[in-house]
Amino acid sequence: MAFDWQEFLKLAKFLRTYRGSEFMEEAGLRTAVGRAYYAAFCPSREYARQNFDYSPGHTPKDHIDVRNCFQRRGDRWVRVATNLDQLRKWRNLCDYEAEIHNNLSVWVQKALRCAEEVLIEVS
Repeated sequence: MAFDWQEFLKLAKFLRTYRGSEFMEEAGLRTAVGRAYYAAFCPSREYARQNFDYSPGHTPKDHIDVRNCFQRRGDRWVRVATNLDQLRKWRNLCDYEAEIHNNLSVWVQKALRCAEEVLIEVS
């Protein structure tokens, strides 16, 4: 059975509120942003493949190509591209920057909202 990418969104929501002793809260919040991105990106890639004749290369370039595919469709699809772009930026910051100077909890909330908006359009 194929993996349900929305499971990543459920995990992100869990990590947003988890307050255990196994890891720092910041690690959970950073990971939540990343899971929210992939919860939106992977179904978007599949939607583009099925509906827009997009052919994934299964390379890092797919992250740009999927956004561009939606961007070129105009109208309602521009919002999908915009949300994917913002999610990718937040994910990169959370994955690669040692210090985040903004309120990470706010980013998580925004990331979850963006991912949910994308999923509404591509589901």
